[in-house]
Amino acid sequence: MLNKVVATELQVERDNCNFDQNELSGIFYTPEVREMMAKNVKDMAENPGFENTHKYYEYTADEKQ
Repeated sequence: MLNKVVATELQVERDNCNFDQNELSGIFYTPEVREMMAKNVKDMAENPGFENTHKYYEYTADEKQ
């Protein structure tokens, strides 16, 4: 599964799920879409400032810009 940064509380829930997350993503996303998403996540991780963070939702409108 894509390694996504999520809020701590959500990660605990994600770690305790009773289904295969990769199998489920295969139902909703084509291999091409999953590959594109993985590339985007990799690019964000390799470029400081572009990483995905749940803190985005705590930013003010000016900070989001």
